Amino acid sequence: YVITLTKAASVIVEGVESNQKQIFYNIQYKEKVFSISEAHLLKLLRLYQIHTDKSATIESNLFLRRAFCVIHRYESLSGASDGYQMAFPHAGFQWLRDNVGVQIECFASPLNCWNQRICSVAKDTDCFFGSIGNFFLFDGHSPTGKVSDDNPGLQLGGSFEANQPFVQSVMNRMAHHIEKILTTFADRDDVPFSFSVIVPAWTDCEGITVMTNSKFLKPHPKYVLRLEKRKHNYRPGMQHRATHEEQPSNVDTLVFFLQNNAGAKRWPVTVKLAETLQQRLIEDSK
Repeated sequence: YVITLTKAASVIVEGVESNQKQIFYNIQYKEKVFSISEAHLLKLLRLYQIHTDKSATIESNLFLRRAFCVIHRYESLSGASDGYQMAFPHAGFQWLRDNVGVQIECFASPLNCWNQRICSVAKDTDCFFGSIGNFFLFDGHSPTGKVSDDNPGLQLGGSFEANQPFVQSVMNRMAHHIEKILTTFADRDDVPFSFSVIVPAWTDCEGITVMTNSKFLKPHPKYVLRLEKRKHNYRPGMQHRATHEEQPSNVDTLVFFLQNNAGAKRWPVTVKLAETLQQRLIEDSK
C-alpha cells in the first residue's frame, strides 16, 4: 500500500498569521485523493510521534497510510460539508487549559483536535494519533493515558472539554453520560473529574435542561455562561481543508462547568473566572 504525498498549492488562509499563504498537500492512494494543509499534516505527525512512533517522519509510509485512513474516514462521514460540529477557537482552548486544566477532548478527531489526547468516533483509525475511543464507551474506570509529551495523565479522572456534534440527540446523550460519570465518582475525593461543556443555545433541548439542573454544575446551581453570537468564533470541523481558520458563531453558545467535589477542589471555577473566558473570546473575535 503505497501512499503518495505531493504539494498541491499555496492558498491564502484567512486568520493564519495575518492571512498568509498556507501550503496544501494531496495525499493519495490509487485514485483516491484528499487535500490537507501542511499545518494539519504536521499536527498528525506530532500526534503520531507522541502516541505511536517517536522516530516517524513525514515520509514514513506507515505514518502516511494511517494518516490517509484518518482523512478518508472523516471525509466519508462529512461529505462536502464542514462536518456536523464546529470546534472551539484557539483562544478558548488556551483559556480552558490555563484555568481549568483541560487536557482531553470528548468529541474530536486527530484532524480538528487542539489537545493531544481525545475521544473520537473512530478508534480503529484514530488510536495511533491519541484517541482512547468513543466517549460514550468511557466510564471513568480506566486511565486516559498520556495526555502530552511530558504528562502521563491521572490514574483516574481528568479535565475534559466536551463540544459534541450539533445534533440534539447526541447532546442529550452526552449530558446524561457526563451526569452518570460524575454520579459514579461523586464521593471519590481521589478522582477529580471536570467537564467544560460547549453547546449551541438551543431551546427546548433535554440535554441543556439536564445540565442546567445538575447538582454538579459550578460555580453555583443554575449557572450557565452565555456567549453572544458574532461575539465569539468557532473553527471549522473539517479545518484541515478549510481556507479560513475561524469564523463568527451564528448562534449563542452556552458553557457549562460540571465537576465532582474532587474536580472542583483541583480546578475551582468562580463567576469572575468564567467571565474572563467570555471577555477573552470577545477580544479574540474582533
